[in-house]
Amino acid sequence: MGRPLRKGRKLSMRLCKRWLGAWYVLLVCAACSGESLLEELPEGVFLDHTPAGTVDTMLVVNAGDFLMGTNQGFDPEGPAHVVYLSAFYIDKYEVTNAQFRAYARATGASLPPETGNPMFSNDRQPVVGITWAEADAYCRWRGGRLPTEAQWEKAARGTDGRTYPWGEEAPGGEYAVMDLGGRCGRTNWANPSAGPVPGEFCHTMPVGSRPRGASPYGLLDMAGNAWEWCSDWYDDTYYGRSPREDPSGPASGTFRVVRGSSWHHLPHYLKTSARFRFYPDQRGNFIGFRCVRDVHQ
Repeated sequence: MGRPLRKGRKLSMRLCKRWLGAWYVLLVCAACSGESLLEELPEGVFLDHTPAGTVDTMLVVNAGDFLMGTNQGFDPEGPAHVVYLSAFYIDKYEVTNAQFRAYARATGASLPPETGNPMFSNDRQPVVGITWAEADAYCRWRGGRLPTEAQWEKAARGTDGRTYPWGEEAPGGEYAVMDLGGRCGRTNWANPSAGPVPGEFCHTMPVGSRPRGASPYGLLDMAGNAWEWCSDWYDDTYYGRSPREDPSGPASGTFRVVRGSSWHHLPHYLKTSARFRFYPDQRGNFIGFRCVRDVHQ
């Protein structure tokens, strides 16, 4: 599980290493060594415990700079700029129907309408039809929160400025669950008889079903399947004035940021720099989310 720790560590550190990845032992190891382990963690080490007592895989994105935005996309995607982010954990997968049902049972929260739609209700499919507030409440119940737009982009893009989570190769059905032929989304509304093209599915798929589309940190479905809510308010011009370190978006707004595109939309929005927005109370069978946690929690 990742590269070896530096030579010369005491036996207590070697024992800690055996359990690297469990949240409890991350804390114990730090105490054993007398120094922080954050700089020792390789990108993509997994965390499998959350305060709510559920088992969810989270991956670490280490602190550092990355290139955010682009000068070659739509205007809201620029200018390209360097951002420094503190380390954080992020869900490897989009939150599933099974996870959200468990939350609803535990808290009495309402289930979104799409959990009753057989096209979207499988336990392993991402929960969709979720408002921003519902997504935020779920993440807080788990001891986390929604990712900032900057956290989401770094987790999808890494530090090499790649166009798609998987690299530079043009999108295809092997990389993402998306509307390949323009027949699942708006085009299909106008032409109901149009069927999908090969490799295309006009609904979400089980999370992680496109492993070739993994991001540099090992995250899955960062492009396609379901749009993902971010914590930020949306502003077309925010990049021109955003802080260099840990930006968290404008103080207010009308729309909330979504990222990553969905099964319902065309390939442009699969790009790691692509920005979009919805009203916070908007529901759609193409809107889901994932959560983050700070490393010091």
